[in-house]
Amino acid sequence: MEEVGLPRTLTQLKSRVAQAMAEADDADAMLDLIREAVRTYGFDAEDIFGKPETKPALRLVSKASVQRNSEVQRKPKVMKIPQAPFADAHGNTWSGKGRHPNWLVAELARGASVEQFSTARTRKEAGAGKKKPGRRKAEPLPPYGDAEGNMWSGRGRRPNWLNAALDSGYTLEDFRTEDR
Repeated sequence: MEEVGLPRTLTQLKSRVAQAMAEADDADAMLDLIREAVRTYGFDAEDIFGKPETKPALRLVSKASVQRNSEVQRKPKVMKIPQAPFADAHGNTWSGKGRHPNWLVAELARGASVEQFSTARTRKEAGAGKKKPGRRKAEPLPPYGDAEGNMWSGRGRRPNWLNAALDSGYTLEDFRTEDR
């Protein structure tokens, strides 16, 4: 191939590329010619390939999420932040594991006890302010028993001894222990 100057027009460039393609027996030679043309004329990728199409980002969707989204929107889940087992009024906390932190050591030296800094509430305190509306406790049923010492709390399945007695003619009221 003889040395040819750089093409000055688009037609010359096209004919040179066509000639190079005909002469080139591998893609590397063609790639070198294309790179030379890009450098010479200052082309960028957009000039060569055009503007890229902007497509919305694909999102993988599971069947479960499609079903969930098609149903009535649910309330967002509220994440509860775990409370440290021990804390003071100044915001210092301790997990209860490992050595005592300096603030707790200082308080213990002043005569305080570790239990004073416990954030755990007793069952009574925890349940005192929480009452579920519309739910009332069932009144306890009176216990039932016989002369042989068999007992039944009144909840759940009736025991065999009581079923046998009821089948023989006794009533449930005959076995109430509150009346005795």
